[in-house]
Order: sequence, then C-alpha cells, then structure tokens
Amino acid sequence: MVEIIMCIVIQGELTVTADMEALQESLYLDQVPKTWELRAYPSLFSLTTWFIDLLNRFKDLESWTSDFQLPYAVTLGKRSPSFLKI
Repeated sequence: MVEIIMCIVIQGELTVTADMEALQESLYLDQVPKTWELRAYPSLFSLTTWFIDLLNRFKDLESWTSDFQLPYAVTLGKRSPSFLKI
C-alpha cells in the first residue's frame, strides 16, 4: 500500500500532507498512529501486537453477538475502564 502511494506521489498526482507523513512514520516504527489512538482503546502495545489484539477483540464481539449470549466471564485487563472508577 505504501509503495502505491509513493508511486502516486512521485508521479506528482498526490501531495503528501503532514498527517500522511506522520502515519507513514508510525507504521514504519511499528507504533499505533496518533489519529488511531484518538478513536481506539488505550494500549502500550506495538502496532503489530495492538492490531492482533484488536482482531481478537473483534472476534470475541462477533462470537458474543452471533448466539446472543454473553460469556460467563470477561477479562477487563490491567487498566480498568474509566466508567468503573469511583
């Protein structure tokens, strides 16, 4: 994907913006891009591990909604969600 974008940029058909450069740098450094962090759950994982975790969460939600039955136990993780704080 990056190669396709770079070919378009080299041909002069697309101007690279600061946001695009920040995204490219984050992907290169295996970090979750800042724009994704604004819309996602907080995590200290690298991009690769974060994405695998995201896919696993999606798979869990998909299985929960396919049979309309909640699991017997749900792991919240080490950091409690803000709605659980007193």
